[in-house]
Amino acid sequence: MADKKLIPFDYRIHKPQNVGLGGLSTEYLVTLDSPDGGVWVVPSIWWDEEGNPTLIKEQDKVFEIAKQYEKENNVLFPRFPKGEYKQADLFAQTRSKAGGATKGLLARDISKEQKAKTAKNFCRGFTIMAKYFTRQEFACQYTGKNEIKPEFIEKLDELREACGFPFIITSGYRAPEHPIEAKKKTTGTHAQGIASDIKVDNGLQRFKIVEEAIKLGFTGIGVASSFCSC
Repeated sequence: MADKKLIPFDYRIHKPQNVGLGGLSTEYLVTLDSPDGGVWVVPSIWWDEEGNPTLIKEQDKVFEIAKQYEKENNVLFPRFPKGEYKQADLFAQTRSKAGGATKGLLARDISKEQKAKTAKNFCRGFTIMAKYFTRQEFACQYTGKNEIKPEFIEKLDELREACGFPFIITSGYRAPEHPIEAKKKTTGTHAQGIASDIKVDNGLQRFKIVEEAIKLGFTGIGVASSFCSC
């Protein structure tokens, strides 16, 4: 197996198969300590060039295969802060319930992100580099003030691109005198200009936002019946 080129399930070329887990499988995610000291979610089912799957039961082998795959393909599997095993497990469970690998690739292509980031850094300072949003959308609904951080809008723009459906911002920057912020003992992320609430219409949208937000490194992600907070 060491000589074979192995890849994760790719919905564009693979079909779910039985690997001895009691039914058809695609990736069977596991949560492990990541090479950079955090926690990551990686597949334990790997596919060879002929389209044959193999369930890797030894976690140290899964670790090495995933690490090598990231290095060779310039991609990253979902990562979480050190010790956040519950958050990683929740991500894996939510992804599985929503269709898992049959709906999208697990690892993200960081080469595309690096190119986009380089272009944004070149133009930063001239304007907010956002494709989908205007600064006005994030103004405080109570005072009209707007101290949203440009870099946050740009990061949210990346999330919108990854999700592939329109975002309606129901709450962006909130001034300290906003009724919600006034009740807090410490300054919240909305008052810091680094958070927003996004309207959602169904569970699939909630899952997609959470999934892509985690991949992009958002923290403090919240989920409610009618919106997601990032």
